[in-house]
Amino acid sequence: MSKRTVQQFTGHAFLKQRLVMALLSQQTVRIDGIRAQDENPGLRDYEVSLLRLLEQATNGTRIVISPTGTSVVLRPGMITGGRIDMDCPVSRSIGYYLEAL
Repeated sequence: MSKRTVQQFTGHAFLKQRLVMALLSQQTVRIDGIRAQDENPGLRDYEVSLLRLLEQATNGTRIVISPTGTSVVLRPGMITGGRIDMDCPVSRSIGYYLEAL
């Protein structure tokens, strides 16, 4: 049984790219300090929707979001694709989600 390394990042910059690269490289990623100093700390609604979309497009992906939303751990599974239904929040266009797929 091989020991997986965890890639660790801080902040919300390049969140979408980090998540996609984690899926493609099959590397577990932990992102801490997501807008920790902001007036409204944590993930935004569109970022949570992106996480759920990536979870639906894969088989076996595990996503853990801290109660405050300032920390995320993604353990990637296999990319399966297929039919996906989701509600797209109005805070981001559909292109934001399609870009990740």
